[in-house]
Amino acid sequence: MGIEGSAGGVSVDAGVFDPTSPIWRRPPFEHQVEIARFHYGSRNTLDASEVGVGKTAPAIVAMQQLFRDERIRSALVIAPNSILDNWSAELRINSSLSFTVLRGTKEKRIDLIHKEPRSDLYLINFEAVRTVADHLQWLDCDLILCDEIHHIKSFSSQQTKHVLALGKMARARKGMTGTLLTNDLLDLWAIAQFIDP
Repeated sequence: MGIEGSAGGVSVDAGVFDPTSPIWRRPPFEHQVEIARFHYGSRNTLDASEVGVGKTAPAIVAMQQLFRDERIRSALVIAPNSILDNWSAELRINSSLSFTVLRGTKEKRIDLIHKEPRSDLYLINFEAVRTVADHLQWLDCDLILCDEIHHIKSFSSQQTKHVLALGKMARARKGMTGTLLTNDLLDLWAIAQFIDP
């Protein structure tokens, strides 16, 4: 099933995407091609592949193609602070998307969010989402991807509530983790709620 519907004049109908095309800056493994096809062809996806299989590059390649096909206009990646630099490096290698890393004081993050011209994609860590949540809504992101999505497992935390609220506003939601079940079956609740409420 592909992404369907439209909002704000941007089509999100499934287009033609050959994930083996030269969009890759490095030759992909077969499973990465399948992951890219999966992210591209479905509105809401969860990649729970094993740790270390290379989930970031396929997600970026799929997003790059969604931008090229004008199926999305803006995207937000929420990830642990420790991997934002990895995301920056992978974006430089695997895409031509403009991006802004939302780091620093609350005021600096707010300034970066409202800076013109806007970036295609914004990166922020989980903890910072609650401090600038209202401003993140202003970005009106078509797609939100949570990397290491198991960080929103506690359905009672403010962090989880803000991420879920942002997710409900996006037309496409993606998640990635190699650690789907951490302590309790209830840990999956928030993840499922984000991906497909």
